[in-house]
Amino acid sequence: MIKKWHIWEFPENIIRVKFNDNQKFLEESIYHFKSIKNMAKILSVNPSTIIGWREYKLYLPLKYVKIIVKVRNLDWNELEKKIISYKGPNLSLIVTNPKLPIIESPKLFAIIAHLIGDGCVNKNGIPIYTNSCKTLIDHFSILIKSVFGDIDYKLYKREDNYNYRTSKVLSDLLIHFYNLDCNSLTGIFPNSINKLPKENTISLIKAFFDDEATVDPNYRITLCIRNYRLLKSIRKLLIKKLDFKNISPILKKSKNSEKDFYISIYSADLEKYSKIIGFNHPEKLNDLKSILNSKIKSNGLRKKQYQTQIELLKFLSIKPMSTKELAFALKITKSNILLAVKKLKKRGLITIHNKDSQIIKWSIMEV
Repeated sequence: MIKKWHIWEFPENIIRVKFNDNQKFLEESIYHFKSIKNMAKILSVNPSTIIGWREYKLYLPLKYVKIIVKVRNLDWNELEKKIISYKGPNLSLIVTNPKLPIIESPKLFAIIAHLIGDGCVNKNGIPIYTNSCKTLIDHFSILIKSVFGDIDYKLYKREDNYNYRTSKVLSDLLIHFYNLDCNSLTGIFPNSINKLPKENTISLIKAFFDDEATVDPNYRITLCIRNYRLLKSIRKLLIKKLDFKNISPILKKSKNSEKDFYISIYSADLEKYSKIIGFNHPEKLNDLKSILNSKIKSNGLRKKQYQTQIELLKFLSIKPMSTKELAFALKITKSNILLAVKKLKKRGLITIHNKDSQIIKWSIMEV
């Protein structure tokens, strides 16, 4: 069953609300209780607190709104429609034009996947999403608006990464709804994903793979993370929920690694992945299209090594290229490119042009 969370189901000690006419709500409530003093006694607050709400047009703590609604026997459904914004305590960023109730949806699960993937919740409870791809940052912002409403945010550019920070109330709500852990090493997806329609699983997988997966020129998609429990659940979702047939078991990245684990979606399931899941990440999307086009054009034919070496030299005579770029250009697997590169380097025909992080670019050896 798809869940819905109404405002009265939000964490009452955290949320503060504002109605389209706060003053009217307060005045009618004071009138109902006969006086500010009586109202303060029922709410167990100091009368000056109520005066402050009225005089300074403050947000009203949900905890006290719930008491007022109960005593006055108000219709929560009608009252919820009058909420124009809500926030957390103190200087929390405000949610305006709120989507109420919040509905369990594919977009909500995409937000969760991003926060566990390249996102986090810092020690102050602030949700942060970090990615080098501006397209994914923009998409994350759209997801939040469509699920929660308009929320202020701050966007920082640090070296090659964008850092998107938004209201603490978002992480407070997700923790309240799902007891969510956004730590990439220990986080796990909500159990409800297993019982919901498959479009929720598709959205969750797509968002997480946008962040964490690589499209391998060896004709596979590989997901490598340190969270074994999470990787196990992702593999189960792909197989049991989405009926993928060609997925590797969970493997260690290397014999010496006790922390990094990976799974691969093999060549036979790449077209299926493209059709039902796909990528929002533009580079990964293009890489997947290149692999699928390569499979069609090669039609299973293998090039001889000397042919690969000749074609590789032609491309490098034009410009330096990485192993991945060469694999896509020649429409063969990365392993075959590496074999050709090794032989050409040994013969002194090519050399390393530059190395940026883990990416090596090759060029023709100058005579």
